[in-house]
Formats: sequence, C-alpha cells, structure tokens
Amino acid sequence: MSKQIVFLNGFFIPIQSAQISILDRGFSYGDGLFETMRAYEGNVFRLDWHMERLFDSLPLIGMDLPVTRKEMAAIVRETVDRNPWPSAYVRLTVTRGEAPPGLLYDAGLPATVTALVQPFNLHSSKKHQKGISVMLVPHGATPTGNLAHRVKSCNFLPGIIFRMEAKKNGHEEAFLLDDQGRLTEGTTSNIFLVKNGILKTPPLNQYVLPGITRRTLIALAKSLGISVHVGNLSAFDLYTADEVFITNTGVEVLPVIRVDKKIVANGKPGSMTRQLHKAYLKIVDEETDKC
Repeated sequence: MSKQIVFLNGFFIPIQSAQISILDRGFSYGDGLFETMRAYEGNVFRLDWHMERLFDSLPLIGMDLPVTRKEMAAIVRETVDRNPWPSAYVRLTVTRGEAPPGLLYDAGLPATVTALVQPFNLHSSKKHQKGISVMLVPHGATPTGNLAHRVKSCNFLPGIIFRMEAKKNGHEEAFLLDDQGRLTEGTTSNIFLVKNGILKTPPLNQYVLPGITRRTLIALAKSLGISVHVGNLSAFDLYTADEVFITNTGVEVLPVIRVDKKIVANGKPGSMTRQLHKAYLKIVDEETDKC
C-alpha cells in the first residue's frame, strides 16, 4: 500500500512523521492562509489562479514566504505526484510560523508551509440531480479585519459553527447575511441565483471570498452569452429566484432547491445550473487533456 506523502517546510515525508510545534501561530491563533484545490487525473485545476489568490493575500496580512509563486506551484504538483490518487483533494496551508504566545510577533518569522493530498470522494451525484437545502444566517457574515476583500484565513471558527447549525436543522449549507441584510456567501461556497435568464451573484468585498470556481463560472457564463449581474442581493432575491446554486472546488456547481422552508421555483435543479455545470466539466476535461 502506498504511503501518504505530505510536504512540510522543505521536505516530502510520510504523513505519520509530520509534526508542527504547538507554538505555531496557525495552531495558536489561526494566523495563516490556505488554498483548497482539486486534482483531476493527477493535474491540479486552475493551479495558477490559486497561486495568484494566495500570493495576492499574503501582503494583505503582512506575511512573506521563502518561495516564489512558481516554486510553490511546483511544490503542489510534486506533492500530488508523490501520492497515488489521480482524483484528489489538495490543501496548501501557510502560517506565520512558530513564535512565543501573544498577539504581537517579530517580523521575519520563518513561515510554516504544508501541502496535503487526500483521495477525493466524488460528491454524491444524487445531490447534483436532486439539489440541496440551505439555511440563512442573519448577521452571520464576518469580515477578515478591515481588509477590503476577504482572504482565505485559517481562522474558520464562524463557518464551522454555522455549518454545524445548518446540519442540525437538516440543511447542507448555511448562507450568511451581513448586518445590512445583504447576501454574502456560504460557509464554504459562493452563491449564485438565476432570475429571468440573468445570472446573479454578490460582489466581492470584505465578506465575500473571490472563489476560483466563482471566477471560472462568471467567465464561462459570459462566454455562453449569459447575462451576468454582480451586485447586492437579499433574502428576498433568493426566495423569488428561478434557480439557486453554489460553487466551490469540491462540489463544482451544486443546485439549491430549498432556502429555509421556502422551495426554490419548482423544487428541481434548473436548466441554467445544469448547463453551467456541464460546461464547467468540459473545461476541466479540456485542461486535463492538455496536461
């Protein structure tokens, strides 16, 4: 049986040997960033976009890495290559590193860099065929400090709490509203809806992460001649939508058929949702074939 190999601070080692200090600020304070990626047939989808988002986020939190963007991408690829799963979940985590307890830190701390690859169990096709239910969380949106745009922070406690609450109430995901009642994002997803043939999604801001799948879907929709509106949306927009779906690296494009107790349209995945997911998978296949 093949060993699971991870990357940790310059070395590729069996996962059982990987250890990080309890003084690491990622452990102590969630002081770091991460990227979640998908490998299809051993090739990481949109790896360059993930590296772009990570390296654009680093200066926003005053953090440096000992490697370049290209070197980091090479680390991710090699970690995937050293593991036996062609269909895989890839998590790259970077923290500010090891330091004594306290919120303040010394500049120039050596960062902790890890890359983890695990087999990806394809999301249930039944969920794509039937759709899922989501729960709205008023005042649930939390920004990352005073940053103009949200970063993929290791501090994920609010999302964990809201996702568990959704599960307890029979929902697959929670949609978060800001203090003005505007729709932001899910705990691990970006949100889209369709109304009168127009694809709509909330704007990027301090509450909304620039998702890689979100970015792909917007460009894809425009290439298909679909009108795209990026702007503020409310719970009412969700309740009255013709279609609702979520996007993220894992689920790709997943239809939503119920919001709280309100059935979306006829309670079935919509035609545009199916069209976009099919087109998305085509892009994945085309990019995999080129690798």
